[in-house]
Amino acid sequence: MAIPYIRQRLHRVIFGSIAFALALGLVWWRSSESLTFFVYLLSYLIAGHFVIYKAIEHIARGQIFDEYSLMAIATLAAFFIEEYPEAITVMLLYELGEYFQHRAVHQAHRRIREMLDQRPDETRIRENDSSKIIPAEHVEIGDTILLQRGERLSHDGILLSTSAAMNTAKITGESEIRSFQEGDELLSGFINEGPPLEIKANKELKDSTLSRLLALTQEAQAQKAPTELFFRKFAKIYTPVVAILAALIFILPYFFISDYQYEIWLYRAAVFLVISCPCALVLSIPLTYFAGIGAASRSHILVKGAQFLDYMTHIQAMGFDKTGTLTEGNPELSHTEPEWPSDSPVNEIVVAMSGVSHHPASRAIHERLQSTLKKPSVLQLSQVKEEPGMGVEAEYDGKIYRMGRPEWVDGKYQPQFKPFTEVALSENGRWVMSIFLKDPVKTDAKSTLDQLREKGIERFMLSGDRKGVVQQVGEEIGMKEVHGELRPEEKLVYFDRLTQGKRPAAFVGDGLNDSAVLAKAEVGIAMGNTGSDLSIESADVILPGQQLSKLLDLMRISKRTKRILWQNIALVFAVKFVVLVLGALGYASLWAAIVADVGVCLLAVANASRVLYGAEAGDKLSAVHAS
Repeated sequence: MAIPYIRQRLHRVIFGSIAFALALGLVWWRSSESLTFFVYLLSYLIAGHFVIYKAIEHIARGQIFDEYSLMAIATLAAFFIEEYPEAITVMLLYELGEYFQHRAVHQAHRRIREMLDQRPDETRIRENDSSKIIPAEHVEIGDTILLQRGERLSHDGILLSTSAAMNTAKITGESEIRSFQEGDELLSGFINEGPPLEIKANKELKDSTLSRLLALTQEAQAQKAPTELFFRKFAKIYTPVVAILAALIFILPYFFISDYQYEIWLYRAAVFLVISCPCALVLSIPLTYFAGIGAASRSHILVKGAQFLDYMTHIQAMGFDKTGTLTEGNPELSHTEPEWPSDSPVNEIVVAMSGVSHHPASRAIHERLQSTLKKPSVLQLSQVKEEPGMGVEAEYDGKIYRMGRPEWVDGKYQPQFKPFTEVALSENGRWVMSIFLKDPVKTDAKSTLDQLREKGIERFMLSGDRKGVVQQVGEEIGMKEVHGELRPEEKLVYFDRLTQGKRPAAFVGDGLNDSAVLAKAEVGIAMGNTGSDLSIESADVILPGQQLSKLLDLMRISKRTKRILWQNIALVFAVKFVVLVLGALGYASLWAAIVADVGVCLLAVANASRVLYGAEAGDKLSAVHAS
């Protein structure tokens, strides 16, 4: 159902039309002129009282020239020269057009909100030994959520069940079913594709992932793009200019035409005022951008402001982090030097040492080597100490073991170029073995970067990882400009240097150390599935999951939005120019003026909606290519 002010516009049209029909009936019945005039005036006031009220209100605030004042002046001028039917028809058509326009905008907003708002209204939770269904907003942190097969998770939470198979497409855009283990974090919007699950809520509904995405998308519409801001400013200049021109149309002929008739030229000036209303521009431009943001959201891309859609159409340079952006961010064990037999005590020690560490590399080592053991390791370590960023030290069987960065394990270590991350193990200070890990490059990284190169966008990599590893990844994906071993502040320096004269520039990252450069770039783009909270907050655009190729979707949607925006602008100006000229020359009536104004506005609104529908077609095409 339409919101109240939209319904009120429809009521003004209905009751104003009834009074107008009554007035026309009185004319046909040849009733007294005073009664007929009174009913005409009543019809005019019913249809146009809101416009007149807003005109007076805006003039009192110093906004002398806007669509309300233009409509009020034009129709009052028509009334003054006794063109009552035309004045009333203009108001009725204007209100009817405004009703359809605002209804279309309201429905577009509602469709986009419904598309984004995937939050369940109710949630099933455990209470003592039973379960009950309560409103989702009543779920508290610590409550155990019971999620049946096919149900959507309402809150972010920690998996209490042993394992889970979840459809994460609505959040990450990944089409494959993902597996989770006990203790993993699940995000609101995930759908259970397996047996019933138990999940401990760790965030309130308003702080859940779905709620944050919805809130950020709605806030994004309030962020005006440079084009939108320009035309809002333009409308403030354009409107008084056309008002002055209308006044000149009425006044100047008096000095040059011998048989000047003020009724004719006042009527032409009124037509000129009606068609000059900038409402089509003011309405269609923000709607086009909102549709663009909605189209991006449909592709699971969160754009935090309309201005970033503008910037993405002009990007000349794009920087990338490595780990978690160009690579998977999950290191895999490549090989060891030397390779000890699977039943060697050394491998048992490595499994035990990696099992007590919280580093992602340790988890990869632990899972891989544990699977090679003939029987599970039962070693009991003591005096365990973890040095953040360096490694783990522990005691076993009276010996001190260290596992971690080679230079920390062995102070005499001399680094050599190898395209791997090296983890060393020592026993009482004596080197025992090296474990080499490799972070796989994302499957779509090279193809995405190749297409960016074809678009003329310069690409470079800024990473905190070792130079040898960064160079190897650069060679694999075809990127020559790569820089490694950079601290966060050094990333900023390199980004400024490499993008000098190539603005606007974007940066794509996912780590805590990318936050500063994400904030500095004209468009900061975070990988949503692996990104830290700070990098996601610092970014202007959030890409779903591990899909770097979504960058191309973002650029496609941005360009489509800009193209349709300029189509609307050209359409509005072309129609207005033609009717303005015809009105000034006396070939267009007030009726034609209002029909043209309302018609072009409706066409612009309909054209803006193509941004959203075009995204649907693009998604289907991408799906076909992917399959």
